[in-house]
Amino acid sequence: MIYRAVYGNADIYLLDDPLSSVDAAVGSHLFKEVIQGLLKNKCVIFATHSTQHAQTADEVILIEKGNVVARGCYEELFQLGKIPTIVMDRVDDVTRERERKRGDVDVGIKTAEPSEEAEERGTGTVGLGAAWEFIRVGNSMILVSIFTGLNILNQITLSCSDYFLKIW
Repeated sequence: MIYRAVYGNADIYLLDDPLSSVDAAVGSHLFKEVIQGLLKNKCVIFATHSTQHAQTADEVILIEKGNVVARGCYEELFQLGKIPTIVMDRVDDVTRERERKRGDVDVGIKTAEPSEEAEERGTGTVGLGAAWEFIRVGNSMILVSIFTGLNILNQITLSCSDYFLKIW
């Protein structure tokens, strides 16, 4: 939803981990083109668990369990050892938790190699007759009408909210 924020053309942007739902290449591209590009003259508050883009920030605030642990530019925090310590502590905690859950039972256990099975692939199209029969048999013509109407109403609502944000 970064595009909606940028489309609103605000002075301040609060982005709560917007790159977590995309892969690394797309995230890198979005960060470079949108956050460093389109939003370069705006105030951007970028909350994330990743330290990947912290080097480009004017100020970095490290928060752990709701408390501010460190604050400053990336270079200062890196030289003080704050960033690697916090990241490594988190990795150690996750590793310890996994080992605790797993126990020592995984030692010496061999896993089966994944097997490849041929999958049949159908080609062609499903005609409207099949879709109509599916609707008729399920006695769901009313439901299809309701869902279609709600979908249209939803699209109108979303379009109006974007328009309202534009003129506001």
